[in-house]
Amino acid sequence: MIPPSQTPRGWGTQFLGVRCEDENGKGWATRPILRVNFCAKSPGRKMIHIARILFVLLGMTCFTTAADEVTLRFDTSDQRYAITFDPLRIPESQVRTIISLSPYTGDEVGLFATAREVTQDRVDKFFLPPSLELCTSEERAIYFKCGSRNISDPDFFRNAEMNIQIAKGQLASMERTLYPKELEKVVEYLRQSFVFILWAEETRLDFYRTWDASVLGRSNQGIEPASSCAAVIVRINSAKMKVEKYNLAKKDWHNCVLEAFKKKHGSYPLAEWQKFLLTYGVKEEHLDVGPDE
Repeated sequence: MIPPSQTPRGWGTQFLGVRCEDENGKGWATRPILRVNFCAKSPGRKMIHIARILFVLLGMTCFTTAADEVTLRFDTSDQRYAITFDPLRIPESQVRTIISLSPYTGDEVGLFATAREVTQDRVDKFFLPPSLELCTSEERAIYFKCGSRNISDPDFFRNAEMNIQIAKGQLASMERTLYPKELEKVVEYLRQSFVFILWAEETRLDFYRTWDASVLGRSNQGIEPASSCAAVIVRINSAKMKVEKYNLAKKDWHNCVLEAFKKKHGSYPLAEWQKFLLTYGVKEEHLDVGPDE
């Protein structure tokens, strides 16, 4: 075949191709298949030359072959989860990144501990920072001696501070991660709830260091515990023993501020997640199971 730059004088060039639907099914474009050189002075020779190669084009079909769908499975003692996708529409690396955002996945698929609530009327999910009390003897490089894991232990405050730093590292990792733009509201809800619960843990730690109940009334993200959790704070302030104050702050106050957060900020944006699945043709299967199933 003569390169375009070497086409002789008096000759012309004709590109032949087929009309193809684009890969998104949103339009058509002509894809060049063959370049034909012909003598411009002899139109008949042009037609004969084209006719000789038409049989090539008649046998050609334009199509896009869809890749086989891929299914990733994550099974634990209390849950079975599977996600199926077409890697031509969304790469596996990105799917593995967004699985942890699903309202139906738990601790087994990502960096964060999670709390989920899935009922007929409500779907909610939080990313949880490590609690002040978390300490595992297997991770001795991170924690000091675990002991009783409460304020009675001499290493409690050092381990609690370590958990705060771990949580801040998790938050930084989440903020560095690139998620699909369609999931912005999902990511923001999970980030916002994580930040709020981290604030609650830091506030508890400040209280345990000072035993000043007014610390528990500090506001965050529009939540005013001084008013919404006033009754609990009064009980904590009235408690005689530090261990009682500790337990009231750990359970009653923590639950109170979390409920206030839910009322103000709503629940997991399920519609946005479902819209994302539909856009990329992703399918989920999930089943919560008991230990004997």
